[in-house]
Amino acid sequence: MGGANTRSLVRVYIKGEMLFTKLALLLEQHEGWSALCLCTDLHAIAEQCCETPALYEATFKALRSKRRDAEKIPDSIKIDCICVSLSPLKSTLDENFRSIHEALLLVLKRTITENVHEVIREFPFRELVHHNF
Repeated sequence: MGGANTRSLVRVYIKGEMLFTKLALLLEQHEGWSALCLCTDLHAIAEQCCETPALYEATFKALRSKRRDAEKIPDSIKIDCICVSLSPLKSTLDENFRSIHEALLLVLKRTITENVHEVIREFPFRELVHHNF
């Protein structure tokens, strides 16, 4: 039976290889997005990438841009006979974008508070109070 169907089996095997090649290409296309989903310590990343006001602004703009790019990812992609759902990827990305945004805001607020406290410690209030009275 195998001898009679050899030609058909080879064709099925080749088509299967082509399908898996297309699926591997899809995986490769979205690998960058999936790497972002694997980040766990978003707060540490926010602290490391933002040391100046210009860096905060650039990071918020980049985050907004990446969020727009992620919205363009389709919910599903049909490759031959297989429909690949990208909804879990999109929802995880959205969750991470929100978490990064919140972490950036927290780090920014903490940095501002620390800077205000530093100015208050260094400012000569006592001298100012003595001169007014």
